[in-house]
Amino acid sequence: MEVIQHYSTRLRDVSEANIVNTGVRIGGMTLASTSPTTVFEVAPSSSGGEVFWIYEIENPEEFFTGCETEEEASERLIESDRSPDEQLETCGYTLILDHPEDPPSNRSVPAPEMPIILEVIRENGQNQRHEFYRIDDPVATFDDAWGDTSKMFDSIREEDIEPVLYYDNVSLRFQRPYGSL
Repeated sequence: MEVIQHYSTRLRDVSEANIVNTGVRIGGMTLASTSPTTVFEVAPSSSGGEVFWIYEIENPEEFFTGCETEEEASERLIESDRSPDEQLETCGYTLILDHPEDPPSNRSVPAPEMPIILEVIRENGQNQRHEFYRIDDPVATFDDAWGDTSKMFDSIREEDIEPVLYYDNVSLRFQRPYGSL
């Protein structure tokens, strides 16, 4: 797997659990019971970025039966010993759009000179859409836009860069410590 350079700038913390639809209750979370759902497990990678292990759960009600907390749901996923449907290494930089209240990020960190993958979170009705974009030349793509959420996304659009992966149905996002995946 190709190592993607990491920059630790994060424009806004992402909640560890995104709630989608109605169905199975896990603690304060409700998972869609009849429609497939996506689960992200995210951990720091050895290269300094993040590793996303992405699982698509066909029948979440059956899969998570008996889980009452997020920790139990996470353990169920681990105990199932299933391989992720996708695995991505990102630069650890997440653009969260449609949140004008987000403060400007620290622009003192320059754009990386190596290819990166950015996670972009966009509002999609009541749900969020998670998109992953591969940027081969961040310096050329972003120029002075690096560090500004809206301008960075505008740069992606101007370059006609399409997402390499996207998900509309992310129900859970488990944060794991380094080495646990």
